[in-house]
Amino acid sequence: METVEELKEYLTDRGYEDTVVLKSPDYVDAVVGVTTDGQVVYEWSKMVEHLVSKDGMSPEEAEEFISYNTVRALPYMGDKHPVIMFGEDML
Repeated sequence: METVEELKEYLTDRGYEDTVVLKSPDYVDAVVGVTTDGQVVYEWSKMVEHLVSKDGMSPEEAEEFISYNTVRALPYMGDKHPVIMFGEDML
């Protein structure tokens, strides 16, 4: 999927129309899957890569942006909030 609209259509076709999808930034290229209950799974390192390549941030700026603007907001997004997967290098 290359756009938020394609991702939403994919989710809707599978009965997950209430799933929260990140839109600004969209991080579509960081989506690595969908859980069995319909939560979109994003990979942290790909989210960082997205901000570095699309928004010209340094990796450190991107990590700070994601931590502050995305991770902190997850609890307020409801039960179908996105999941952010951290790779082994993040542990």
